[in-house]
Amino acid sequence: RAFQKLQLTRIPVRILNVSDKSSAVMTLIENLQREELNPVDEAVGYASLIRDFGLTQEGVSERVGKGRATIANSLRLLHLEDEIQGFLRLGYISAGQGKLLLSIDDREQRLHLARRVIEEDLSVRETEKLISRTKKGKNNSTLIRPSVDVENAAIQDLEKKIASQLKTKVYFRHNKKKGKIIIEYYGNDDLQRILEKLRL
Repeated sequence: RAFQKLQLTRIPVRILNVSDKSSAVMTLIENLQREELNPVDEAVGYASLIRDFGLTQEGVSERVGKGRATIANSLRLLHLEDEIQGFLRLGYISAGQGKLLLSIDDREQRLHLARRVIEEDLSVRETEKLISRTKKGKNNSTLIRPSVDVENAAIQDLEKKIASQLKTKVYFRHNKKKGKIIIEYYGNDDLQRILEKLRL
């Protein structure tokens, strides 16, 4: 299609005779080199290369052209809770912030901090300071914040109710000044179904 748009009639081609497995690996690696992949999908791709095709982290590093430490840090994101992975997929938090959250062992506290990072629109540096204070026990007065916890609970309840009504995943990005509601859909038919439920 690109050559057709350029109105070129000759295309330089390299034909490779490879096994189905090698072809699958090459396809996956090509997809991983796309810039628009979110951090979680990228990590899932690396994990697939290791699990399904027997590559080591070093082997993945060589094939995708990234350092082994980068691959290892990416894979660690898959240890985060589904909710936090959802935040990563939607761009609410960055891979760097996800990596910092992994230093918190308590799952509930990790979720609490992830929501707080979003609510307060914290940078990576600010997230690092928040987590450092939390780990040192110097942030108790701001960490507990009952009013924010009540608000979080209300937002989560709304998410669940709307998701149940629409039969799909729904995410809120909420702070004092503004917010967003993200509704996931899977193809045109699913979008049409959701629009009908919304009477649009």
